[in-house]
Amino acid sequence: MKKVVWVIVISIIISYLQVNAEELGVFNVYTDQKSLDNHYVPSGYMGDYGDIKANEGYINNPHSGSTCIQFVYTAKKSQSQSWAGVYWQNPENNWGEVKGGFDLSKMSKLSFWARGEKGGEKIEEIRIGGISGEYADSDTAKKGKTI
Repeated sequence: MKKVVWVIVISIIISYLQVNAEELGVFNVYTDQKSLDNHYVPSGYMGDYGDIKANEGYINNPHSGSTCIQFVYTAKKSQSQSWAGVYWQNPENNWGEVKGGFDLSKMSKLSFWARGEKGGEKIEEIRIGGISGEYADSDTAKKGKTI
């Protein structure tokens, strides 16, 4: 199986992403295309980034709202990496050189809805954090095959 980060091997549809903590309520990362409640943008393509196509206005059966994001990963090894991933960034395309993001240090859980287009697709790995630089992420986390 190809190693992928943030992308399901064939197609992933992300309908809703949020982090929450009891005392803080809900902080939405993504809710619906062009929603003012979206706080991050899926803009940090890496690995075999040429093998990832995103449709941010996908309307086929979103979990909530009227749209969701469809990622299609072809695994063609366009950049010879054998993996691909997408960072959700604030501001868009921020690799740690620009002040941005939000202080989520009191948050305790990340929740999201994802489904494959056909069923049977597998997520190899999910990673949170990992951007370095002057304005680096404050924390990292990784979840393997148990998702």
